[in-house]
Amino acid sequence: MSDGNQGGAFACARMCWIAGGLFGLATGLVLAGYGVNAILSILAGLVVMGVIGWLLMRLFCQNIIQTRPSAAPYTNLDVAASPEAVAGVDLATDSSLAMPPRVPEVGREVHPGEGIEAVKEAEELAAAEAKATPKATPEATPKATPEAAPSGAGGGKPEMLAQARESGADDLKQIKGVGPKLEALLNSMGIYHFDQIAAWAPEQVAWMDDNLQGFKGRVSRDKWVEQAITLAAGGETEFSNRVKKGKVYKS
Repeated sequence: MSDGNQGGAFACARMCWIAGGLFGLATGLVLAGYGVNAILSILAGLVVMGVIGWLLMRLFCQNIIQTRPSAAPYTNLDVAASPEAVAGVDLATDSSLAMPPRVPEVGREVHPGEGIEAVKEAEELAAAEAKATPKATPEATPKATPEAAPSGAGGGKPEMLAQARESGADDLKQIKGVGPKLEALLNSMGIYHFDQIAAWAPEQVAWMDDNLQGFKGRVSRDKWVEQAITLAAGGETEFSNRVKKGKVYKS
């Protein structure tokens, strides 16, 4: 406890005991006035003085007793050194007097006495720790493996035949949307049979839509693949029946 705090505590205690003594004296006088024995009056007055004095000290002097002086600024200089003793000393070059660097704790409050340099040190240390902490690397998302292209369909192009099979070419005109001219174009490209068209995937349909000169978009628009699947399986459609009966194309 500093001299200032010690003096304040003694002054507070003195005032509390004086007040307690006054209460005790008043109590003794009152009791004596009522005819109580003098010794009992004095004892009662002492008891009241002790109780009142102790209560007043607890109420008014406790904070003064517990108060501690703020920490003195950090320094390596002798506290007893006079200004003349340190005058002319270059603290920047004299290592014996230079203060060691202070590294403030990360995350704690920096007090005004520590200065701007301590704040910068705390920020730099926090940044260094953040960089040192390894960041979680997200697992690489496996790339989807492209499906193998259908045999003979380079870049979406359907499989073409050099000529029709021994059984002969199918009547492609039974597919709604394929007329005599378009049938001749398909044959020239190497398409002779229903099962060829029935096997086309969406990529091959798109290729045919783009490469039928003068008939672009007809494959998907007229749904050739669906019709060819039925015809290749030996089935019939309403349109194929009409073609067979000669009601659509006249020879």
